[in-house]
Amino acid sequence: MTLTALLLLLPTAAMGYDFTVDGIFYNINEDGNSVSVTYETNDYRSYSGDVVIPNVVTHEGTTYSVTAIGPYAFRYCINMTHVTMPGTVTDIGDFAFGNCTALTSIKIPESVRHIGVQAFYLCGRVTSITIPDSVTTIDNYAFSSCYKLDTLTIGKSLTTVGGGVFYETNHVRTLIFNAKRCSTTVIGRPYEVENVVIGDEVEMIPDNFIKGSLVTHVDLPSSVTSIGSYAFSGCNGLTEITLPDGVTAIGNGAFLDCQGLTQMVLPDAVTTIGDYAFKQCMGLTSITLGHASTIGREAFKSCTALTSITIPESVTQIGADAFTDCTALKSVAYNAVNCQDGSPELFNNCPIECITFGEQVQHIRNSLANGKTLLQQVTIPCSVTSIGTYAFSGCTGLTEVPLPEGLITIGEGVFKNCTGLTSVILPKSLVTLGARAFEGCTTLTGIIIPDAVTTMGANVFDKCYALEYAIIGNHVASIGDYAFNQCFAMESLIIGNSVTSIGKYAFLDCYGLTSLTIPNSVTTIGNWAFEGCNGLTRATIGSGVTFIGNTIFYWCNQLTDVTCLAATPPVFDYNGLFITREDYEHATLHVLPGSLEAYQSALYWKNFSQILGDAVIVIPGDVNGDGEVNIADANSVIDIIINGGGGGHGHAPGDDDGTLVGDINGDGEVNIADINALLGRIFDEN
Repeated sequence: MTLTALLLLLPTAAMGYDFTVDGIFYNINEDGNSVSVTYETNDYRSYSGDVVIPNVVTHEGTTYSVTAIGPYAFRYCINMTHVTMPGTVTDIGDFAFGNCTALTSIKIPESVRHIGVQAFYLCGRVTSITIPDSVTTIDNYAFSSCYKLDTLTIGKSLTTVGGGVFYETNHVRTLIFNAKRCSTTVIGRPYEVENVVIGDEVEMIPDNFIKGSLVTHVDLPSSVTSIGSYAFSGCNGLTEITLPDGVTAIGNGAFLDCQGLTQMVLPDAVTTIGDYAFKQCMGLTSITLGHASTIGREAFKSCTALTSITIPESVTQIGADAFTDCTALKSVAYNAVNCQDGSPELFNNCPIECITFGEQVQHIRNSLANGKTLLQQVTIPCSVTSIGTYAFSGCTGLTEVPLPEGLITIGEGVFKNCTGLTSVILPKSLVTLGARAFEGCTTLTGIIIPDAVTTMGANVFDKCYALEYAIIGNHVASIGDYAFNQCFAMESLIIGNSVTSIGKYAFLDCYGLTSLTIPNSVTTIGNWAFEGCNGLTRATIGSGVTFIGNTIFYWCNQLTDVTCLAATPPVFDYNGLFITREDYEHATLHVLPGSLEAYQSALYWKNFSQILGDAVIVIPGDVNGDGEVNIADANSVIDIIINGGGGGHGHAPGDDDGTLVGDINGDGEVNIADINALLGRIFDEN
C-alpha cells in the first residue's frame, strides 16, 4: 500500500465553511447575498479571545451582509472571552455559543428575531442577559445552565418560548418582563426571583411566570388581560396584588398556595377563574368575584380563613370542590341566575350556617348544600322555580325552609334526612315532587300536597316517623312505591280524587291509621300497599279499582270492616286482601247491592265470612244524594247554612264516621267556604 493511500485512511477534521476573512469563517446563505458565521472544522474550537464580527464581509470581490450566527459556530470555544455581533444578524443558530464557558457577557443585537436550540447553553459566567425587542422566538434550552445568571430582561416581541429555555438558571433575582403576548413558561424555576418589573405594554402574564419565587410585591400594568396558569403559584411572600380592570381570565393555579394573600378583588371583566386558581390561599379572608361566569374545580379549596362568599349572578358553571375544605366558611350568598348542574360537591367540609339566594335565582343547583349539618337558615326568593336533586339533603340543622310561591319542581332527595325539619308548607304552584324529596325527615309532623302537584315520586315521605297527617291534592296521578313507608304516627290520610295508582308498600307500617278511603279514581293498588297498618279498622276501596296486588292488608289484623264499591270484583295478583283465613273470618265486606252475588263467588273475595250488599257510592259534592254534582247541591248547602236542614246524606249507609253533610272543604264546618268549594268543583268538571 502506498503512503498516499495510508494518509487517506487517517481521520481528518472536516472543513465547515465556504471562506474565511480576518480569522472568521463564513458560509454563504441560499440567497447568495448574505453569510452566516460558522466554524472551521467539526471539532468546533475555532475562536478565542475577543471576537468582533463585522456587519459586512468581502470575498473574491463580492460583499456579503452578515445575517446569522450559524449552528455550532462558536461551540466549545472555551477560550473566547468576548464576542461582538453586528446589527445585521437576525438569527442565532442551534448551539451557536454552546459551552462558551469563558464568556462573561452577551449582547444580543436589536436585529435578532430567532434564537436556536441551546444557543447559549452552559455560558456559565454570564450574569446578565437582555433579550431585545426584536426577538420573537427562543427555542428549547437556549440559555440552559447559565447558572450565574442574575438579571434577565425579556423584550416586547417574544411570543414563542421552547421548553427549558432557562433550565438550571436558578439564581435569577431580577426579572424585567416586557413581552406583550407571551403565554408560555419563560423561566422554569424562578425560585430566587426577588424583584420583578412588568412593562406597561404587557397583555399576558405567562404560565409559571414567577412560580414559587421570593417576590413580595408585583405591579401589574393596566394593559394586562390574562394571568397564566400557575403564574404566581407558591409566592408565599406576596401579600397583595391588584388586578387591572382589563383582566378577563385567571389561569389554572394562578395564585395557588399564595398563603400571604389576605384579600382579592376580581375586576368585572373577569369571566373565567381557572381550576385551583386560589387553592390553599390560607390567609385569604375575603374575595370579590366580580362578573365571573366560570369558577373552576377546586378554585378556592382550602382557603381556610375565608368566612363568607358571594357568588355573582353571572356565574353559569362551578367546578367540583370549588370551595371544599374552606373550614371557616359560614355564609354563602348565592346569586347565580342560570348556573348549570355540575359536580355534586362544592362546599364539602365547610361549616355553612346560612345560605341566601339572590332575587334573580331561578334554579338551585343539585346537591348545593348536601350534607351541611350546621346549616340553619335558608332564604329562597320567589324567583326560584326549581330545586335540584339532593340540594339540601342531610342538612340536619334545618328546622324550617320557607318555600316560595312560584316554585314548580322539588327534585329527588332535596330534603332527604333533614331530621330537624318539623314543618313544611308546599306552595300552591308546585307541580312536581321528586322521589325521596322528604325521605327520612323524622320529625316532620304533617304535609299537605297542593292540588297543582301532578307527579309525586317513590319514597317521597319514606321514614317520616312523626308524620301525623297527609293530604294528597286532587291532581296527583299516582302514589309511588314506599311513598309513606313507616310513617308510624300517621292518623289521617286524604287521597285526592285524581290518583289512579298506589304503589307497592306505599303506606307500609303506618300504625296510626284507623280508617282508609281509597277514591273512585284509583284503578290499581300495588303489592303490600298497606302492609303493617295494624291500627286500621275500616277501609273503603273506590269504585274504579280493577286490580289489587298481593295482600295489600297484610298484618292489618284489626281491620274488621271493608267496603269495596267496584261493581265488578277487582282481580288480585295472588293471595287476596289478607294473608290468613282468620283475617277474612273476622272482617265484614260491604259491596253494592247489585254486585253481591259476584263477590260471593269471586276468588279471594268469597273468603269473607260475611258479605253485605249495603254499600252506596258517595260522590264528593253530591249533597242532595241524587247521584250528580250540580247547582242543586249548592242550593242544598245554602239550605243547611240557613235552616240547619238535612239536605241529603253525608256518608255511605252503614258508616258512622260523623261526616258533616255539606262540609265540602273538610274543615269541620258548613259555611260560605263550602259553597265556594262546591261551585269550584262544578265549574272545573264542566
